[in-house]
Amino acid sequence: MTKVLNKKSAYNKPLLGLILVVGINGMYPLVILLIYATDMMIINFFPSIIIHQMLATLSLIALYYTPLLKIPTFKPVNLSRGNLYILFPLSLVLIYLAPWHVDRTSILSSFTAISRAVWLVYVWSRLQTATNSELKILAILTLILSLIDGSRSYALMSFIGLASVYRSSVFKKIGLIILIPILLSVVHFVRILIVEPTWSPTIFGALSEGFVGESYWGYYGLQQTMSAGNIFFVQDFFSTMLYPIFGFLKYILPLEIMDPNHMARINIKQQLGEHFFPMAGYVIHVQFLPLGPVLGNISLYIYLFLIRQVASLIFGKNRVYCHWAILFITIKASPEVLMSFIYFVGFYQSVIFALNAKKLRWR
Repeated sequence: MTKVLNKKSAYNKPLLGLILVVGINGMYPLVILLIYATDMMIINFFPSIIIHQMLATLSLIALYYTPLLKIPTFKPVNLSRGNLYILFPLSLVLIYLAPWHVDRTSILSSFTAISRAVWLVYVWSRLQTATNSELKILAILTLILSLIDGSRSYALMSFIGLASVYRSSVFKKIGLIILIPILLSVVHFVRILIVEPTWSPTIFGALSEGFVGESYWGYYGLQQTMSAGNIFFVQDFFSTMLYPIFGFLKYILPLEIMDPNHMARINIKQQLGEHFFPMAGYVIHVQFLPLGPVLGNISLYIYLFLIRQVASLIFGKNRVYCHWAILFITIKASPEVLMSFIYFVGFYQSVIFALNAKKLRWR
């Protein structure tokens, strides 16, 4: 008989989710301190940035103990295990034909993107009723898809959910916390070997390259903000704070006022003569850095609370592991990228659940 998780389980209040979000938040300043201490890369070191990021841990802990607002949400559908035999082979074929690290523009790549979202929805839908054996199978299949695809975000969202509900001892949970970043490093390493087959780093260099690159380029945007005067722009601030609620308006009214970094981008171009965040890295603290470590992190807490509330509305209020998986991505994704991701996955979730309309209930 399938054992359903009880209300006191990690399914409803995943401490592992908090630890992982605190971990990625702390990764940025710790890696920058390492870079600064070893002269690994050239950076303009600002201690105030490190302090700001480290104090954000308090905001995350406060959020963990803050209850959700009581608003009507649907009870998510638990899709049947049989869907696996259709979804996995289909996702595997699409990802093999148009992996993320090779093709991001063709029509086929659009279907591949849909398959990533559908696979994530399926994994999440199985978590409340899956046995530990099924959780292990889903983790292995997700890893296979990720190694071929090279995309880490969807895999990360699946792994956080799978690890959060896995029934095990405290020591095994600690092992899972360590295992998740290692798995993501392996995915990143395989992707680079495919894209740059001549690259020959050490094992440590290969596994750490993703973390170092992510942290460095995320810090680079913070460094740009400080070097350009660390100016507080009212428009950017309110665009950021309202984006979790009104971000969908960008599809209707593509106005510059909807851009959370519109004024900052102009200022950095004028002051430094370069683009804001010139590489792929990003960290959410750039939105609140001009407010200082206290007001900035209070604002971060409010922003994260709104993101979590939106996640509960779209993915279900009892799917707390989903909320913390979204919050993990929030640390490293701009408001535009984050909400586009939420809308995309949420849309295909609604399509899948509509096909199971008889099981769908609101409460």
